[in-house]
Amino acid sequence: MGITPSGFDFLTSVMPHHPADLPALRVLELGNQHFHDANGGLMQRNGSHVAKMWFEANGIEHASIDLNGQDGALPRDICSDLSDLGQFDIVTNFGSSEHVDDQEACFHAFHKLCKPDGLIVHSAPLVGHWKGHCRYRYSITFFAMLAALNGDGMARQTHIDRECGEGRHLIHAAFRKHDDRDQFVFPASELEEG
Repeated sequence: MGITPSGFDFLTSVMPHHPADLPALRVLELGNQHFHDANGGLMQRNGSHVAKMWFEANGIEHASIDLNGQDGALPRDICSDLSDLGQFDIVTNFGSSEHVDDQEACFHAFHKLCKPDGLIVHSAPLVGHWKGHCRYRYSITFFAMLAALNGDGMARQTHIDRECGEGRHLIHAAFRKHDDRDQFVFPASELEEG
């Protein structure tokens, strides 16, 4: 799906704002994301449409996971053991999780890959939208329950992004992970499938 202008604004609103803090960050991205305009066309930031290039141009240590291995992504499955990657300050999901069959394993991986006090940032299809694009769609309740059930705090309130047009609304959510707990609870009843 990619990073829309409002998705980018959402991400940067929860990231550290002082430029000196950026080089200390480790960011993991699910998918080799590109910047898109509201109509789905590619757009550039810092001279590239590839998100990895923006992160690296700002001195941020960046890794992305995508089975396609394109644009510098590690050709790995998010549902596999990724413990060799360590933990990250920020883990992002800009329109990738909705394509993963094992939703619980996918979201558990986000949680395990994020450092305590780190951020997990999602931008995903809203329930009732993006029909035919993906298998899963998400509600505000899903993200609120996911955070609450796993002891995480909302770093920024979830909001609905209508920028992509009718039938293509996104939901943005950012959590602050509090700790590395052994048990992960997944609110499967709050997913829309189909």
